[in-house]
Amino acid sequence: MSYLLSTQFLLDLMGSKPQATAWRDKVPTRSIEISVISIGQVMQQIDKHARASDRDAMKRDLRRIEASVDMPSYQGIVAFEADAARVWSRLIDVPLEFARTDGSRFALSLASKMVVATALTRSATLVEGPQPYHAMIADLSVEHP
Repeated sequence: MSYLLSTQFLLDLMGSKPQATAWRDKVPTRSIEISVISIGQVMQQIDKHARASDRDAMKRDLRRIEASVDMPSYQGIVAFEADAARVWSRLIDVPLEFARTDGSRFALSLASKMVVATALTRSATLVEGPQPYHAMIADLSVEHP
């Protein structure tokens, strides 16, 4: 079984949120995957929203997490490939909602839909807190840490 981390869960790991680190500690490292799309989304968040004094440390945290799943014997960083693009093309216009912890909702971004498409094509379990859109996508396997 492989687990593809959602972008939000990757951010939670970087922030050392207890539920995220507890989940990571119980799952074999060689089953964890991170999408290149999530890496790009996190980098954008760091560059756009983090205080300048925190950016270098946050980027180091991201690289540390990347390195923990990307080894010579296991490639845990996964590309957005043609099969995923085909699935993504069917998700683009589907109105999917993401809920924040404060209860507000917003449309799932195109980049997040790319991560979902990657999970679907890899038959990976998406690791993410409960979200309204999960039930709307047939065959999406989700683990809520």
